[in-house]
Amino acid sequence: MYLYIYYGLFFKRRIANERYHDLGEYVFRTFMVLLTMVLAISIPKLALFISLIGAFSSTGLALIFPPLLEELTLSTEGYSSSHSVTRLAINICIIVFGLVGFGAGTYVAVDEIVLSFQPSLPAATLQPATMIP
Repeated sequence: MYLYIYYGLFFKRRIANERYHDLGEYVFRTFMVLLTMVLAISIPKLALFISLIGAFSSTGLALIFPPLLEELTLSTEGYSSSHSVTRLAINICIIVFGLVGFGAGTYVAVDEIVLSFQPSLPAATLQPATMIP
């Protein structure tokens, strides 16, 4: 999405003839779809990397940044009223919850990626545990 905005801000200014704006937009969209397809084909075990990106960025976008931005925006009003103190406490709880989710999700995703790329032992080399009488 941000690349599409970048296209509108950067490339449309460079194309002098307005007739070619739509053509440039279609070429840009086609390039982005082909790039996404090539990346999806070339990255092994793509689902693991998608879960890493989701854990890494989604918690920040959904749980950490909104209450942080709310506090940065409303902090100029001060914390003299009980409403503002309650808002601050709730926002701190949401941020801490987001940081815990960020840490746990990122740890699990990285752990799964590391485990998936380790060579597995063949079944013949695994020895059953022997019992000592």
